[in-house]
Amino acid sequence: MSQPDTAPFREPAQGRPEDDEDPPPLHVASRLHAFNRYELKYLVPVDLAAELRDELGERMDRDLNSPAGGYGVWSLYYDSPELRFYWEKIEGLKFRRKLRIRHYGEPDGVSDASPVCVEIKQRVNRVTQKRRITLPYGTARQLCDGRELVEHSPKERAFIHEVLDLVVRLNLRPAAITGYQREALVGRGSDTGLRVTFDRSIRGGTHSTWSRRWVTPISSRR
Repeated sequence: MSQPDTAPFREPAQGRPEDDEDPPPLHVASRLHAFNRYELKYLVPVDLAAELRDELGERMDRDLNSPAGGYGVWSLYYDSPELRFYWEKIEGLKFRRKLRIRHYGEPDGVSDASPVCVEIKQRVNRVTQKRRITLPYGTARQLCDGRELVEHSPKERAFIHEVLDLVVRLNLRPAAITGYQREALVGRGSDTGLRVTFDRSIRGGTHSTWSRRWVTPISSRR
């Protein structure tokens, strides 16, 4: 597949540390996280979901990050003009990946300083792999939309450059948004590592539904 010509990403603005400068102190924690999962997804009626949640609640614990009633999950997905990632999903390719910016919580009041995750999610056969870095929202858009090399630590270098390579090489741009309310349960004892989530109030739209800061929920426009 031929790729469109694109401009190279921009180097950091003057005053930002370059990669060959001294690394940050060892006590500074990395914002980069990676994990693998086997994921199974089911579409179930609302009443059955409630029964399952109550039954599982007797055998599992509520995720510490999941308050009563759950929490909001909002994602901005990037894709090429030809919707490459979308068609890879539809065609069921054994290796595929996608880039997104994800915000946990409500979209109202999101500012450039709000923490979000820039995430590459990829599927290798049956294994789902996720790698993400937590950045302020303004910095995340600077990386993914502005194609600028943002400030990062040596440990974060490979991931930041991979994001830039995808954005520039495939000419990625904001394509779609999704939002939903999630409740999460985690296993205990021998089931440690098991995670079950219930997603409801699922919404979605194209990039044209975005506000300046974050997505405008579809329900608020009716």
